[in-house]
Amino acid sequence: MGTAVALNDVKERRRISAERAIIGRDKSMIAYCNPENKVIGSHYTATKDLDIKEVAARIRADIKTAVKTGMLPQGIKASVRISRYSMGQSIDVSIVAFPSLVLRKEYCLATNFGADLWSDEAVAEREKGRFTKQAEDALEVVSKIHGAYNYNNCDSMSDYVSIKYNGGVSICSSLNEVAKQRYKLEQAISSGLRDE
Repeated sequence: MGTAVALNDVKERRRISAERAIIGRDKSMIAYCNPENKVIGSHYTATKDLDIKEVAARIRADIKTAVKTGMLPQGIKASVRISRYSMGQSIDVSIVAFPSLVLRKEYCLATNFGADLWSDEAVAEREKGRFTKQAEDALEVVSKIHGAYNYNNCDSMSDYVSIKYNGGVSICSSLNEVAKQRYKLEQAISSGLRDE
């Protein structure tokens, strides 16, 4: 009986080994099994054991450093907030002050200041982007800072989640409204001058 168990054990090990070899070559392998799909931020390894509150503090400090070094414009302010919830946590960064207008004038005019998002002109302008070059650059820098402390090995196709924190980077809606109002005022002034 011992020989039969040992033989079955050997067969099972061979089957598992063969299966692993197939998975290694299989391009349809589920993403979380593939180590190449992991996204590990540049600061993750050094900070992986820190609480999310500590990570948020480091993100705040990195944003201040980026302003001092010129990677972000002077006058930018960001709100860094954490949330804890069942089976997860998040860090959300919102740019709440910016030294210039954040929306492109052409985008605001084409969309009739947000009232008409689906005209051909609005769609064409939206494809070019809503934000100014300076705002886009700031979003990119802050997004890199936000992601530097994170680890992500999620696979949405199989609903597998393995991430240090969720969240994202955004521009506060009040900054969008300031830009729209400014462009509306400019348009009203220029049309008023043309009417005289």
